[in-house]
Amino acid sequence: MKIEEDRSFLISQRQKNRPGSMLGVDLKITRKEQRAAERLKAFEEKRKRTYSEMEMANTFIDTNLLSDVTSSEDKEETNQPVPFKSPTDCIKEVRGSIDFLTAKLAAAFDRCRIGHRDAVHILIATAEALSKDVNELVINRTSIRRSRLCFRKECSENIRNKYKLSIDDSVTIHWDGKLLSSLIGKHNVDRLPIVASCNGKEQLLGVPALDTGTGANQANAIFQTLEDWCITDNMQALCCDTTASNTGCIKGACILLEQLLQRNILYVPYRHHIYEIVLRSVFYVKFGTTTSGPDVPIFKRFQQFWSNVNTTNFEPGIKNDYVEKLLHNVSEEIIDFSISYLNNMLPREDYRELLELTIIFLGGVPPRGLSFKIPGAIHHARWMAKAIYCLKMYIFRNHFNLQHREEKSIADICVFIIYINVWFKAPLTSSAPLQDLTFLKDLNTDFEEEYRKQYVLKPNQVTTILNKSIEDFICSESMELFNRFKIIIDFINIDPSSWQNNESYKKAAAIIKNIPVVNDVAERGVKLIEE
Repeated sequence: MKIEEDRSFLISQRQKNRPGSMLGVDLKITRKEQRAAERLKAFEEKRKRTYSEMEMANTFIDTNLLSDVTSSEDKEETNQPVPFKSPTDCIKEVRGSIDFLTAKLAAAFDRCRIGHRDAVHILIATAEALSKDVNELVINRTSIRRSRLCFRKECSENIRNKYKLSIDDSVTIHWDGKLLSSLIGKHNVDRLPIVASCNGKEQLLGVPALDTGTGANQANAIFQTLEDWCITDNMQALCCDTTASNTGCIKGACILLEQLLQRNILYVPYRHHIYEIVLRSVFYVKFGTTTSGPDVPIFKRFQQFWSNVNTTNFEPGIKNDYVEKLLHNVSEEIIDFSISYLNNMLPREDYRELLELTIIFLGGVPPRGLSFKIPGAIHHARWMAKAIYCLKMYIFRNHFNLQHREEKSIADICVFIIYINVWFKAPLTSSAPLQDLTFLKDLNTDFEEEYRKQYVLKPNQVTTILNKSIEDFICSESMELFNRFKIIIDFINIDPSSWQNNESYKKAAAIIKNIPVVNDVAERGVKLIEE
């Protein structure tokens, strides 16, 4: 055989186990060997790098030893190798001893939501800018965290002790569940703002987070907060929304809270919600109860149409003959009332929007000028959203395509909204119970019987309501109110015309006046938290 390769193959085949092969290189084994070699090479490089760093650390030279060399002659004489020193011999650890973090500075960090690590960077940069020696100051994450916790605890205790000394046995508790942004993450958390009012002063007690907004969870959160503030014995009244989770006869928060306190509590529900019930009834009569989930079809249609609306081209509702006939006697009165109320502190922007739309609907100009907001969320929890939508749709009725029946229905709803403003301003001149009674009587006399029966009053209730007066609601149980708030009632035995000069009456009137029956204090508590 003349071909050496063939000859070698033949010889190998004649050997034991025939080691000869005509195949090519095994790529799988080759790649495996290459990976093993690369891992070995990387390990060797890492080991060399580690040894090099250790060598550099062990041969650390104190450069201060060379600072005394001042001439070239000295340099020539110091060519001898300088003895090496370890890092532990050259560096002496120094801990700062000046603790300069104050309560005001810690509060500023909390308000700006600055974390402990970020606070370290800010404090170091500030100290260097002020030419302060950072090594002398206590600036580290652990110390800052510990100091901030101490300041918060001290501030909380001072507020609680001061509030405890300023109250008596006439505390009213307000609460109203809200969805607020979580302190950690971007999701929302169901929280319960709890506010205590006493002698005309309000105090935010806490905003605990709830797993769910059930009556049991709310009652437990309120009771625990009252225990923390040590005012369970001072609390005499509860003010909340009239939802089932609050006022339910079995699992309502009020009932469960009374069971936890083991005593009866006076209920002062948020009375303004009675007008929302009236408005809801009007809306259901005009448009029916059928809705698509949280959406109302006509509101959804108006929301989608809003981008085509020219907000400078509108027509007040009072320009319509039908509306003008019903409201001409009260239009100027309501405009003045709405403008004056806009000067007060309003806990929610939708309150302001409703008042401004009422002014525009009646042909007036709000203090902030003529402007319209984009239609917002549609929901059933707050009926004010429906009122705002109806006023806005009727103001832009020339743009929005409404059927005759729809336009007439919205006009009726808007008239009710305006009249509710008439009844709402009654607390400025009369008591709340008298206002409610007057409202029902006016509802009976100012509107035709068809609407009256459908909206609020049943036929068998009309005669009863018309024959009632404010003194008919006084009974033997009314004395419990005076006993609960320790009111001296000797003025009852004298002529009412002389009550204004009686000291007992003045004290009693001051106590009752300082029992708020609105839940706006909880709204203000939420606003403080959001700010």
